[in-house]
Amino acid sequence: MTKIPRNKGFTLLEVIIAVAIIAIALTTLLGSQSQSVSFANSAKFETMAALLAQSKMSEIVIQEADSLSSDSGDFGDDYPGYAWDVTVSNISLEMDDAISDYLKQIDLTVTWGVFSYNVRLYHYVGGTNLDLAGSDDSDNAFAGMKRTGIAALGHTYHNINEGTKDLVR
Repeated sequence: MTKIPRNKGFTLLEVIIAVAIIAIALTTLLGSQSQSVSFANSAKFETMAALLAQSKMSEIVIQEADSLSSDSGDFGDDYPGYAWDVTVSNISLEMDDAISDYLKQIDLTVTWGVFSYNVRLYHYVGGTNLDLAGSDDSDNAFAGMKRTGIAALGHTYHNINEGTKDLVR
């Protein structure tokens, strides 16, 4: 009896299929690695931009009402590549022009490379001599709201939506 020789190697087709499977797996792995690096950069920017925007907005809010103006700049050597741009505009409310004189819209954009972070603040600027319904300086909570302009916005919201009981608090 003669024995039939058996080849114990891989065929070319088996090798090609194995290489294709490895190539697909490595491509997926490297793609997810690249995506995680991108997400890490985005998260770093979002965190840093939020802190820088809060800092810049605090600087803007403490300025005198007359000195509020549009401007731009960077955050110095401590935060290389980060820049800011501020646009200050007046707000006009159709229902109550007396309040409109005391409100400003402040748009702040923080950028870093291709990333951009936008913040909008409606800021009350002016004295505390507004005649607001229910304003009693003995009420400390309301006096604090009055200083920050929240009460003025609540009063305006109430006037616009007359007949509703939903006040901004």
